[in-house]
Amino acid sequence: MKKVNYTKNKKYPTVKDMLNFIKNNHIPMNAEILVEHLDNNYLKKWAHYIGKDGMTGFPEILIPAHNGFGTAMNRKKFVIWMHC
Repeated sequence: MKKVNYTKNKKYPTVKDMLNFIKNNHIPMNAEILVEHLDNNYLKKWAHYIGKDGMTGFPEILIPAHNGFGTAMNRKKFVIWMHC
């Protein structure tokens, strides 16, 4: 796999970061997993949420991880699978 458009020296989130965020923010274990994507009219036919970003006020579209999640690269990466 090739990293594309990654910013050098930027710390990208890890599974540990995600689990700590879930714990610290009291997110229920049965909460849906959502993935933000850019505006795409085809995907608007799928289940999704429309709102405004809490920090910038820009419109945002959030869709559930339709295909679940799993691992990649010999179980070294956590993946949220979705059509995008």
